[in-house]
Amino acid sequence: MKRLLAVFWAMTGLCACETQNELQPTEEDSAIEDDSAIEEDATLIDAETDAETDAETDAEVDAESDAEVDAETDAEVDAETDAEVDAEIDAEIDAEIDAEIDAEIDAEIDAEIDAEIDAEIDAEIDAEVDAEIDAEPREICNGLDDDGDGWTDEELANVCGGCGTLGSQGCQGWSADFTLDQTGQVQLNGAIGLSSSVTQISSFENDDLSCQITQSSVDEDDHLGAITVRSGGKSFFMTPSYSAINQTILYNTSETDAALYQPGESLSITVPGGNRFFSFTLSLDSPSALEGFNQSALDAVLAQTQGGDVAEIRWLPDDQAQWSLYIGGSRPLFRSTLASRSYIGTEFYVYQALLKNDGRIRLDDLTGLPNSSARVLFSKTRSVRKLKGANVLELTMGQSFSASHTESLSESEPSETDFVLTEPNPAAPVLQDRIAWQNLPESTERGGQLTLTLSASNGAIRQSVVCNILHPEQGSVDWPAELTPFADEEASLTGTLLLRFNEELIELTQDEGSFVKSKSVQINLAL
Repeated sequence: MKRLLAVFWAMTGLCACETQNELQPTEEDSAIEDDSAIEEDATLIDAETDAETDAETDAEVDAESDAEVDAETDAEVDAETDAEVDAEIDAEIDAEIDAEIDAEIDAEIDAEIDAEIDAEIDAEIDAEVDAEIDAEPREICNGLDDDGDGWTDEELANVCGGCGTLGSQGCQGWSADFTLDQTGQVQLNGAIGLSSSVTQISSFENDDLSCQITQSSVDEDDHLGAITVRSGGKSFFMTPSYSAINQTILYNTSETDAALYQPGESLSITVPGGNRFFSFTLSLDSPSALEGFNQSALDAVLAQTQGGDVAEIRWLPDDQAQWSLYIGGSRPLFRSTLASRSYIGTEFYVYQALLKNDGRIRLDDLTGLPNSSARVLFSKTRSVRKLKGANVLELTMGQSFSASHTESLSESEPSETDFVLTEPNPAAPVLQDRIAWQNLPESTERGGQLTLTLSASNGAIRQSVVCNILHPEQGSVDWPAELTPFADEEASLTGTLLLRFNEELIELTQDEGSFVKSKSVQINLAL
């Protein structure tokens, strides 16, 4: 350390001496000084320039650095901001998606729960309904009155009254009616007979017609054999009689005592069988005697049919029987014979009801016709049915009371206001391709139905065409050739054409049935 200080002082002293020797400047020295000054100035300028350049460079570099830093910072900030925004958006979207998914899941769960609840409720309701239905008897096609409404196999039976579908043989309906009249007797001849026989049913419809075509054929071998009737210790045979003209079979007997039984007694028939039935025996107890009824009530009903006061029928109720009332009457509007063909115009009415077992009926809905022939039939009956496939035989017993009034008939021509046929021409009645009428009667709101019935027989087959005319106000209808019975046969046949217009139709409210008032025109014509 001491050695270093000595060297330092020695050097310092030397410099000081040299400086003192140079204190007196020369011209040369002045020039040198000027040059040095210039150099110094230049150096200063260069330094300043360098400083400015450096400052500018530094500023640029700083600016670039700052820009880069700012850019990086902004990018980082933007990235962070974008990330935050994206995160928020993603969170919102996720929340919405989650909410939608939750809502869908909740909806599915709710739907499943609702479906289960509905199924349980429906099952409970169905069970209750089934229990109620099971508790209340339902009508089935079996020849019995299952629901106890007085009707048997209603809306279930076929056209013949049986329960099977029509096969190749069709169907037959037989009636064995042993109802006592008011004298206590049975009209034996014809008490058993073929009431309906159908071999084929088809339909036809167009803009003007809605038709049903029924074909029937009865062979003389379609009978049931000789039937044995037993009642009250009596026994006798009834044998079949075939009518080719009427296409039917009726049973007759040589028995003269028609007082077969008393009310409350039984009757049986033994059928050996035939083409449609095997052998069987059918028995029935007749209902008790009709009580609380007066024959004069039916006379009052007849008077009402001629325009008299409203009548009433009373009886003592009996839930072991069926009660029915039929009232029918007619009067001719005209009756003539043209070209050897019968031409008839008729005004008529039908009141038909299955009565409630309440012991009383007041005929407020019945409006008769003055000067009309009329018949009233009031019955207390019981019946039983024997079914065999599509075929049926019905045995009926009981009591019936009747009253009637008859007006004489005479030939008369149609008036200008009568409901008449214009085609085919009544003076030369040949069915062609058009049916026309005029003077269509007025009708009530429930009336207005016009029905056309055309029937004919070729001796072996009977065919009937029943058509509802859909636009009766038009006054005519084109008649399709395919609806004419036996149109493809060369033989000349005669048919019956009937036009019937319902002026009034009343569905009964207290009892089951209807009242219909109509006008009709009927003519026999060549097909």
